[in-house]
Amino acid sequence: MGVKNDSCEGQKWEKIDHQQEEMEFGVQSPADGVLYEDTLNITCSVDVYNFTNDVKIYPVPENVVARQHAKIYKPVRDRYAWTTAYEIHVSKDIFARIVQFECTAMNKLGSSLSKIKTVEFHDPIVPHITDGIKSRKIALTPDASTTLVCNVQGAPPPTISWRKNKIFHGTNNSIIVSLGENETMAEYECKGKNRLGSVNITWHIVPAGK
Repeated sequence: MGVKNDSCEGQKWEKIDHQQEEMEFGVQSPADGVLYEDTLNITCSVDVYNFTNDVKIYPVPENVVARQHAKIYKPVRDRYAWTTAYEIHVSKDIFARIVQFECTAMNKLGSSLSKIKTVEFHDPIVPHITDGIKSRKIALTPDASTTLVCNVQGAPPPTISWRKNKIFHGTNNSIIVSLGENETMAEYECKGKNRLGSVNITWHIVPAGK
């Protein structure tokens, strides 16, 4: 089955199960966000039926220092795709906070295809509570509800998980809670976690007037 490829002068592109797009280009690792002092790995692949192995990745505009430090892998065939990789240790001496990378590939008919990927680099930040309060108490009347917000920040962005009375209760950033008719107390806990660490916030929900 073919689909029209406008970027390659209207030529047909054969869609392969392995290669869902004519060019797949993106960050392979780290998957949770790129920090300064990480090793960044970007890959780019194109299908072997319509493209040659002339596939390249580079920062734009050209970065001479990055070129001296990067590992740029020759394209290799992986079943239905030509795949190349660009690997570099991220430092502030080499990159600003936001950098664009480009992948270019040559079509067998002589036209080229390119894609741009914008990557933002962050300083590493251990998860922390924005207001510093780790334990809270809220009194509710039987017909009342309130919203709990897991105000934890960090870099990479922390993943959030909730527990109610030690039982898993979801992964949203905030939840709406109330006390059931027969509940005398409920404990909610959120955890914000990234690869640098984690932090918990606990809420004790009690009936008003008790």
